[in-house]
Amino acid sequence: MRFDNGSFVCITEGQNKIGGMLASIGAGSVPVSNMIIPAKSESLFLKLISQRLSSIIKGINIVSAFIPQELDGKTANTLIAKIKEFVEK
Repeated sequence: MRFDNGSFVCITEGQNKIGGMLASIGAGSVPVSNMIIPAKSESLFLKLISQRLSSIIKGINIVSAFIPQELDGKTANTLIAKIKEFVEK
């Protein structure tokens, strides 16, 4: 979901569950991030998406990801590209 002052992105695989959650604020040249709910896996992926969004959208960007199995590089890149495409519209 896109808002005037940020965004909320929820990624789930298999089941509709809230997963690890991270907030990033894009106020300056480097986004500031903070873990809200620790991720069981893919915490680096979660941080990467949140910070990438904050470099595009100035404001508060919250990302939740429930991904039970480790992502391969190709899937991670595809997800990042799709989210970036959606947000840049």
